[in-house]
Amino acid sequence: MKRITNAIALALAIFLEGTSIIATAQVSPQPSQQIPDSVVSVVADAMSLPLVPPDQLPFFGTFWEVRSSLPCLTAPLPFPPVDTNTPVYAIGDPIAGGQFLVDATAGQVVSAEAQSGRRASRSMSTASIAQAQVEELQAFVAGLQAKQTEAVLRANGLMDPLPLDDQDGGPLDPMGLDSYAAGTLWLSISQITNGVAPLIVHGTIPEVLYEIWSKQTITDTVWSFEGSVLGAADQDWTPTTVPVGSRTNSLFLRCRSWVSSSGNGIPDWWLLQYGLPLDTDPYSLCSSGDGWTILQAYQNGWNPNLFYTPPPPQNVTAVLDASGTSATLTWTSGGGPVTNYAVFGGFAYDQLVNPATLTFTDSFGSPPYDFVPDWPYVVRAYFANGSYADSQPTRFTAARLNSDITALRGPGGQLYIAVASVPPDLSSVRVHWEAWDDNLAGWVCRSIDINATNFINGTAPLPLNQMAGYWPFGYLQAQCIGANGTAGALAGMWPYPYWSLEVGWDVDGPVLGFADARTHLKENLKFLLASATASEPFSCLSGVWTGISGGPPSWSPLDAYLDFPQIWYGHKPTAGDYEYSGHHTFSPSLNLSFDEELRPVRENCLWRNLAYDSADFDSSGNWTNGVDYERAYPGLRQIYGPKYWFTCTNCNPLPLALDLTNRPDLFARWVPHYEAQQFSNDLAEIGVAVSGTNIYLPSGVRNVYGLPLDSVLAHPVGGLGTYLLNAGGSSVPWYTDSDYFCRFRPPVLETVDYYFASQTPYFNYQWDLSTETGPAPPLPGSPTFSITNTSPLLITGFGQPITVSGWAKQTIANGYSGKYAYLEQYFDQAYTIDANGNITTNIAGLLSPYGEFFPTQPGPAALITMPDIDPPHQRGTGVVHVIKLQLDVDHNGVMDLSSGSPDNTSQVRPLSMWVNNDYDRGHTVDLTDYEQDDLSSTDSHADSPWNKRHPTPDCEYRDASGNRVIPSERDLEDFARLWVCGMTSNLLSALPPGTTVTLSWGDVGNPNLANPTIDLFQAFESSGGTAYLTNLTTARLQTNASISQYVGRLGPGQSIQLNCSRFPNNWAGDHLIWCGVNNGTGALTLNVSRGGTNILAQTTAYIQLQDIKRMYERWSVGDNGTNNPTSTAYLAQEELTNTTAFRYGPSTSPNTPYILHVHGWNMDRWEKDRFGETMFKRLYWQGFQGRFGVFRWPTLSGFPSVTGQGADLNHFDKSEQQAWKSGAGLRNLLLALDTKYPGQVRLTAHSMGNIVGGEALRTNTTLAAIYVAMQGAVPAGAYDMAAPFRGIPYPYFDGTTELYRYYPTFSPSRPYFYQAAGAGVYIDFYNPLDWALNLWQTDQNLKPDDSLSYSFDFSTGTFYQYKGKPTQRVLTCPTNTYELFAYCVEGQCWALGAQINVGGAFDKTQQLDLNAAFGFGGAHKGHSGQFRATYMDREPFWNSLGNTLGVLP
Repeated sequence: MKRITNAIALALAIFLEGTSIIATAQVSPQPSQQIPDSVVSVVADAMSLPLVPPDQLPFFGTFWEVRSSLPCLTAPLPFPPVDTNTPVYAIGDPIAGGQFLVDATAGQVVSAEAQSGRRASRSMSTASIAQAQVEELQAFVAGLQAKQTEAVLRANGLMDPLPLDDQDGGPLDPMGLDSYAAGTLWLSISQITNGVAPLIVHGTIPEVLYEIWSKQTITDTVWSFEGSVLGAADQDWTPTTVPVGSRTNSLFLRCRSWVSSSGNGIPDWWLLQYGLPLDTDPYSLCSSGDGWTILQAYQNGWNPNLFYTPPPPQNVTAVLDASGTSATLTWTSGGGPVTNYAVFGGFAYDQLVNPATLTFTDSFGSPPYDFVPDWPYVVRAYFANGSYADSQPTRFTAARLNSDITALRGPGGQLYIAVASVPPDLSSVRVHWEAWDDNLAGWVCRSIDINATNFINGTAPLPLNQMAGYWPFGYLQAQCIGANGTAGALAGMWPYPYWSLEVGWDVDGPVLGFADARTHLKENLKFLLASATASEPFSCLSGVWTGISGGPPSWSPLDAYLDFPQIWYGHKPTAGDYEYSGHHTFSPSLNLSFDEELRPVRENCLWRNLAYDSADFDSSGNWTNGVDYERAYPGLRQIYGPKYWFTCTNCNPLPLALDLTNRPDLFARWVPHYEAQQFSNDLAEIGVAVSGTNIYLPSGVRNVYGLPLDSVLAHPVGGLGTYLLNAGGSSVPWYTDSDYFCRFRPPVLETVDYYFASQTPYFNYQWDLSTETGPAPPLPGSPTFSITNTSPLLITGFGQPITVSGWAKQTIANGYSGKYAYLEQYFDQAYTIDANGNITTNIAGLLSPYGEFFPTQPGPAALITMPDIDPPHQRGTGVVHVIKLQLDVDHNGVMDLSSGSPDNTSQVRPLSMWVNNDYDRGHTVDLTDYEQDDLSSTDSHADSPWNKRHPTPDCEYRDASGNRVIPSERDLEDFARLWVCGMTSNLLSALPPGTTVTLSWGDVGNPNLANPTIDLFQAFESSGGTAYLTNLTTARLQTNASISQYVGRLGPGQSIQLNCSRFPNNWAGDHLIWCGVNNGTGALTLNVSRGGTNILAQTTAYIQLQDIKRMYERWSVGDNGTNNPTSTAYLAQEELTNTTAFRYGPSTSPNTPYILHVHGWNMDRWEKDRFGETMFKRLYWQGFQGRFGVFRWPTLSGFPSVTGQGADLNHFDKSEQQAWKSGAGLRNLLLALDTKYPGQVRLTAHSMGNIVGGEALRTNTTLAAIYVAMQGAVPAGAYDMAAPFRGIPYPYFDGTTELYRYYPTFSPSRPYFYQAAGAGVYIDFYNPLDWALNLWQTDQNLKPDDSLSYSFDFSTGTFYQYKGKPTQRVLTCPTNTYELFAYCVEGQCWALGAQINVGGAFDKTQQLDLNAAFGFGGAHKGHSGQFRATYMDREPFWNSLGNTLGVLP
């Protein structure tokens, strides 16, 4: 009987409520029905099968449909054909059998072409084909009739009853369906119980997925999914159930198998549904001509014979030229009949492009825009049928080049740019600015490239002398430029980020360069101290607004203007216990101290108007300096229309207008005489006493700061003369209306301390002022500042600018004790502080004179002030604690803490890591040995003590008490390091009470489910090193939960407090290790916060977690060892949550290496992946930065290790033939990979995989730069004719010709791989003690495989199969090469992987003895030693392999 396809099975209808499964029908022909001539009608006539009229057909039965297309005979239908014109014939008695033959041929026969490869040849005539079909169909009907006869006889007791079970292991079907050929997929149903129908799926294959579908009415067009079941192990039938529920009238079931018999990744049912051969190349194009592949049609759920809108243009790139005036677009065709392309975006709209061009340049000309655009471009393909498809939008930018770029001031006030995370292929940083163009009478964008070599620690100075038209501190844009000209996204930046936050636009912008006003600050401080009177500190208000002289303000009260010093040049009085002078000034309206670099110079010039100079009075005695005074505001000096004002630009040095040495007499107030008491009180404030009509200056008068008053100068308003009062001198007559100028003794100041504070946290984290009394912490001048204040804790995140204000706290030696002067300092350098608290000479970051600090190293930084201009030239030191979360992003074992390091992360360049969802456990191997392996989830060791007999992935492993622990040392290769840098013990002890240090994803209280989940453990190593990966002793201590404590699980919305009592010394540790639990991408955030609300500092590190199967490519030419490999590799998609297979995008660099690994013999599909994943992980920890893939081929699996008991003795040889056949698919893949990664492909193979690899590289075309053969299970003589003979013992030696060594197609005979040149370098990794390769010799000794009827005739030198039988075959090269190698030819040398000094294609100078170098030994597990055991055990091997492949940094 012809084999029925195993792709789809249709079940018999289920009838409920007592309806018989077979309906009775009276069979009588209807003359009106037209019967076409066909093979079915011929058979029906010959076998007297009656034609059943449509209206007499039963509703249900067994209907065998015969078609003119393959397969000719399908699995039976449980109902008649829907088309009533289709002839139906009854087979036997309908009552006894209920079986029918359906003629769906329409009079056609199967063509010779369709028959070719089955029974017919292409030369057969139609008549002979029809005759063959008639005979085949007659045999089938006869078989059914025989079954029916048996059923009738047994029912009447005339034959013995059937056994309970048939040969398939399932219940017998009394209707004869057990006549299906073995392997045929069909369904049977037992008695329905409790609303559940027991169902048996016959012809199943273990571990193959089968789906059950249903519908209640056969005319329904939609089937409903009932569930799926995996094929049962060790049998070819699988039981399952279907709930019937309320479907009590009828229920039709069908079963669909997902087997792909050819291994091409497309299930057979789908191919058959659309009439495609089962061995269809999945990458061949659909017959519709739409450009989609067969695989894409299957994945999209399309009919491959219909036209669908073809794929859009692919690989669209847009590159902006250096001038910013044009962009060049390139793309590749997505396939299909393209008539035209069109470009949209930029200055192009529906710009048509010839379909053969695939490139377009969009010219902008001179940019009429303010800044560089970042337009999206779309390329549209128009197709012949009128449809079109648009590409994904692309920009000038490439995500890999995106980085956080900051502009800031550095040493000397010079502008710098800092790149937080330097892309590996950075060529330059392009800076754009806006400039006025007189020719265009408008603003234009200009740009300049700063070469990557100019960057040190990620920072470089801006070449302002080359930036024509740039306004200092104007808005900038910058982007990283890659080696191939591709650009990153634009980053906008203000070089002075807090200026607009502080003062808006009300004062002049920041100063470019360093305005050294140290002298001005000192003189201004002396002036302020010497201008105070007996009880009133100095205060002043001017009409100067943004540098422009103005008239008297109109507000009331007048002193309200003092709340806006950023607008009006005023100075609000202090509390009288200190005075301050700085470039930071407190603004009550802003509730912060703003920075104005030239304010000391401007105030020095402004206050010059308050110093007495006879030249400042006109000929009538009027003072011309614009000074005013109102008694309603005691002590408030007012200056409107000042005579002296700083107007200089680019002055060097800055002019000093006021100093007490040359201008000692300072305006104190205007005193009129309205009445005696008022007059006396006013004069008393400035130290002058009244005696009758005279006034005098008593001795010992001091001002509020204790400075002695030496003299007072009085100038009558409008008068031409002055009179002088000396302390203790004689009295003089007073005048009714005079201006008084006091000469207090200049203060003698001595620095006793320094005060350092920052308002940056206030700006960065927007503290809630409702919970603060002012900016925290305050600077001098703030109402909350006190002379008892000490420097607060200064913390910032790595790479985050912080502005620090430093002040010298000075006593007034000739004044009162307890009174102080605060003089703001300029900064010189920032140095790191070592673990012992010593200041080093190592630069800690960029530091501007104004205290703008950009940290480039984590840890405490000493910010050193410039020396005092006067002896002893003191300096102050402020300490800023820089915190950082450090990851080893390039996984090379070195934590690079510097700015611009490749270990710095960003949102677009996170650390990419896999989820720890495998099963790394220790277990017994080879009967008595022990090893740690990555096991199957079905292994008995894959559970945990907390959850016995249930598979538990490593990330969920718990001990018997439910505590999260690390299951094995091997599992540590799934852990990465995390350093919490800068949180020193000094810092922790200095944190204010109630301060918490927490880790989170920045979403506490508002969980973002896109964030990942990780588990954290304390690192055992105090240095946070990598010995947990490389040293077994350290690894054991790391996995000891009592030594290396579990810190916690961090998921979306969660946080972990690191400074709490559950950890020793209230600290979780500076060094942690972590593993992934759930997929996601997020910003791991370290917060230092006070009271849980006010953030003192924050730093982040970006992490991306994903299934490891989305980090490498899995190529396959099939995984079923009984099916032939495909010639084209396809991407596997098993075990991925979304069904799309992972594939790398376009290469980002022409130097990106790609390693492809080929597995060996006797491996299940999951094992192939696990070996590949082990290789990927272990190279990852060596610092491998390239791309990786595995090549899967259809080896047989399940051969028992060590003993081999009960195994197929030809298991190895059958797999060997598959290996040889798989070489073509690997060769095609290597060709494609070399096109994508020219000259960068490396091939490795293990064991029998070296047959696949060697055959693929048996070409004159170089497909791989390097090929490393590891433990190769291929005869060394196949490469090297001089390979030693090992001597096959009697009686095994058959005298066979060693075709490996003497391949006959060469003249003279040469080794099979004689001219192999598919790799640039061939390298042999061998182990002379290898257990498996010793067993390989036994397999070679047993060839030819007589159990498969192979033999060798020594007399003729001929290989046979079935010699002397009618089916005898003579095997020759090259026709039967693979078969000969697999089953016949004895390898008379040692295996490549066990032999030293193999020559031929192999480079002997690079060979490596795995036993001598790494102790792989002679145990069975050593054959795969690099993939098994722990990373600590095998780290030297992987380092050696990585260096051999040339892929390590």
